[in-house]
Amino acid sequence: MTLPHLILILSINVIWGMMYVAGKLGVDQFEPLFFTGLRFALLTVCLLPFLRIVPGRMKRLLTFCVVMGVLHYTFIYYAIDHAENVGSIAILSKLSVPFSVILAIIFFGEKVGAWRIAGIATALMGVLVIGFDPVVFNNLDSVVMVLAAALMFSIAALIVKSLKDVNVFTINAWISAVSFGPLLGLSFIFEEGQMNSLVTADWFDWSMLIYSAVLVSIFGHGGVYYLLQRYPISLITPWLLLVPIIGVAGGILFLGDEMTWRLGIGGVLTIAGIAIVSLREAQKKAV
Repeated sequence: MTLPHLILILSINVIWGMMYVAGKLGVDQFEPLFFTGLRFALLTVCLLPFLRIVPGRMKRLLTFCVVMGVLHYTFIYYAIDHAENVGSIAILSKLSVPFSVILAIIFFGEKVGAWRIAGIATALMGVLVIGFDPVVFNNLDSVVMVLAAALMFSIAALIVKSLKDVNVFTINAWISAVSFGPLLGLSFIFEEGQMNSLVTADWFDWSMLIYSAVLVSIFGHGGVYYLLQRYPISLITPWLLLVPIIGVAGGILFLGDEMTWRLGIGGVLTIAGIAIVSLREAQKKAV
C-alpha cells in the first residue's frame, strides 16, 4: 500500500472511530431520530447529483435503504443516546460481521470452517464479558439497541451483495433520500423539543451534524470504496478493525468514559473474534 493510501485508510479509521463521540455530542443537543433525520437531509442535498434510477434494482435498493437507513441508524443513535460508555457501543456494533456469517448460514446454507466458528464464539464471549460490566449492565437497553443495529447492518450487508456494481454514492444518496422523511416524521411523533433544539444549537452542535453526514458518509464510505477498487479485501478489512479501538479511546479522552477491566477484556475478545471472522471471510472471497 502506498503512503497516501495508508494515510487515507488511517484517516478513515479515525473518522469512523470518532463518529461515536460526534454522535453522542450530537444527540445531547438533538433528539436521536431528529438528529439522524437532519443528517440524512443534509446528506441528500450533498449527494443529489448521484440520485438516479438503477434499472432492475430499485425494489432491492429501496429495501436496503429502509433496513440500513431507517432501522439501523435509528437503533444505533438511540443506543449512543442511552449509553453511558460509547466505547461499548463502538465495540458491540462490529458484531455485524459475525452476525452476517450466521445469517448466511441460516438463509443460504453457507458452510463455515472451524476458524470462523471459533471467531464467532470468541466474539460472543467478549459480548458476555462486556454485558456483565456494571457500567454497561446499568444501560442494558443501549446494549439491546446496538445489537439490533448490528443485526440490521448484517441484513443490509446481505441485501447489498446484489448491488455491488451500483455506485456507492448512488447507494448513499438513495439511503438519505428514502430515510430522512420517515425519520423526521417519527421524530415528531415520538420525540419533542425539535424546534427548540434548532434554535438553541450553536456552531459546535451543527459541526457534529456535518461531521456525521459529510466526513463519515461521503469521505469515509467513498474512501473505502476507492481503496477496495485498488487493493484486495483481505488487505483492507484488517485495517478497519482499528475503528472500535479509536471509538473506545475517543470516549475516554473526550467524554470521560470509564475504562473497566471487563470492558477491556471483553473488547479484546470481541475484536479478536471479529478479526478472525473478517480475515477468514476476506480470504474466502479472495479465492
